[in-house]
Amino acid sequence: MTILRDALVAECKRLEDYSRWNAASHFTASTWLGRAHLALGPLPAILGALGTWSGLKLIPDQAKAALLASIASLVAGIVGSIVAFWNLSEGRVKHFTAGAAYKRLENEARRATSLFPDETDEAFRDRVVELTGRYDKLGEQSAQSSDFAFWLAARKIRTGKYDPDDPARAQARGSAV
Repeated sequence: MTILRDALVAECKRLEDYSRWNAASHFTASTWLGRAHLALGPLPAILGALGTWSGLKLIPDQAKAALLASIASLVAGIVGSIVAFWNLSEGRVKHFTAGAAYKRLENEARRATSLFPDETDEAFRDRVVELTGRYDKLGEQSAQSSDFAFWLAARKIRTGKYDPDDPARAQARGSAV
């Protein structure tokens, strides 16, 4: 191998690793946003129903019923506004899309070194430059992943959940995490 080829292969390996970490972080963020949306989404309806039920004078003590109805309706409005403002569903989709794009880039970086061994150094250089440009552009355009999502993703990667060379071991480790 030439010095240029060694440097290009090393860069592909870095792209593969960094893309794996970014993909895992975005998939983790997507999962948590989906869970938050599922947990918080029905809350305004439940609290609104509780407020309405309390307001129907089914509770004998009218003062308590009015207070409960008012509090439930107020909290339902606040939670509904927060959920709408955060737009958890849109955030989940953005992170999932970014995760899929990073995963695709990870796979292409891995394939670049293993599937094109006879490619000239110049052609390989062009391939790597294109991949690094896509990585940079993806980093600029994708949603910002949280430190918590990155921490969880890092834990999954370190325990082997995203080990592409041993899917059986990765699955066994992943189920224990």
